[in-house]
Amino acid sequence: MKTLSKAAFLSIALSILIGVSVVRAQNDPQAAIAKKQAQLERQRIELEKQQKELDLEKARQEFEAQQSGRSLSMNLSGDVLFDYDKAALKPEAEQALKKVAVVLSQFPESKVTVEGYTDSKGTKATNMQLSRERAQAVKDWLLKNGGVLAANISTKGF
Repeated sequence: MKTLSKAAFLSIALSILIGVSVVRAQNDPQAAIAKKQAQLERQRIELEKQQKELDLEKARQEFEAQQSGRSLSMNLSGDVLFDYDKAALKPEAEQALKKVAVVLSQFPESKVTVEGYTDSKGTKATNMQLSRERAQAVKDWLLKNGGVLAANISTKGF
């Protein structure tokens, strides 16, 4: 009977110790804070992932993008990027080009052709030169700020 009493006593003592450990863990503010911080970090990472997906989708929707087979075509209005008869990018062009860069970042090995256009005013030679300069301005911006590799980008004026 004494053996049973010792076993019962050890069992009760062990239960009490386990219970005390659980209560201590629950009452330990540092452990609770660490647990909450880990939970918040997981939520933050998930939200960042969702935000990136939303940003990509928004960028695709904000300008005309058409995908056919292995080709993706994106068209931005010249009015958004350039002043009339100018090849220098407008300050607000950066926002539009950042969106293009977001889309292009999803296809890092893709070849990109930047096509420049003008209106029909002026001589054909002048417009061709302006078209080329505009395409080059966009290319330069994408190389400097958009993460596009020089070997993957070319220009063409129309």
